[in-house]
Amino acid sequence: MRLVDFSVGGLCVISGQSHAVGDIVSVFANFAKGGRIDLTGRVVRVVPEGTFWSVAVDLSGNYKTPPMRKP
Repeated sequence: MRLVDFSVGGLCVISGQSHAVGDIVSVFANFAKGGRIDLTGRVVRVVPEGTFWSVAVDLSGNYKTPPMRKP
C-alpha cells in the first residue's frame, strides 16, 4: 500500500487489495525520520488503477478536528 494523498479530512492510497465503499479500514504510516501514525476511517471511493486500486478514506467521522477556515 502506498499513501498518495493525506489531509485533515481523509486520505487516498494505492492498494493491491480492493475494498467496498462503506468498509471500515485501519491505515498506518511510518515516517522516514521516525514516528508512526495509525488512523481508522470509512472507504468512500474505490477506483481501479491498472492491477491496483485507488482507495479514498474519510477520516472526518472518527476524529474531531476544528474547521480550518473561518465562516
